[in-house]
Amino acid sequence: TYRHDMRHHLSYIQALVSSHSYDKISEYIASIQSDLDSITPKKYCQNELVNLIFSTYALKYKDNIVLDTQINLPEQITITDSHLCVLLSNALENAINSTIKTSDRAVIIKLTTRGSSLMLLISNPYSHEIIWKNGLPSSLEPSHGYGVKSIAAIVDFYNGQYEFSAENNIFTLRVLLPL
Repeated sequence: TYRHDMRHHLSYIQALVSSHSYDKISEYIASIQSDLDSITPKKYCQNELVNLIFSTYALKYKDNIVLDTQINLPEQITITDSHLCVLLSNALENAINSTIKTSDRAVIIKLTTRGSSLMLLISNPYSHEIIWKNGLPSSLEPSHGYGVKSIAAIVDFYNGQYEFSAENNIFTLRVLLPL
């Protein structure tokens, strides 16, 4: 759609050039760039789903959180899209919800494949007491804590490994999934 509409944009810009309205040209191009940025997912890796998930969270929290990402995934992996979506979305949401309550607003994310495994590391600051139940962080808030259980269930489904840890006000999730 945007490609189709581009001819209209170019015609308008050409008209502005003809009338020597250079300030309006700059404003119009900035407006088009802003529109494109808001609808175009950032390319973090070759996997479209991963790009969409991270782009959504980065855009939603762009004024409050920095996502420091190192992502390198191929276009296709053997984990289902629905499992990958639940795993990443829950992990990101938990990290962001914890980080937003701190003065250090950076979430570190490393996601890659090595050999025949997918490796995920998400590290974020936290400022509240973490309550552990059966090796999993637990929430005292009603209707919370399901994301961690979903992460664990998906990792277990693939016979992978997960580790939740908290040290020096940094919470870390590590996941290793066989592909």
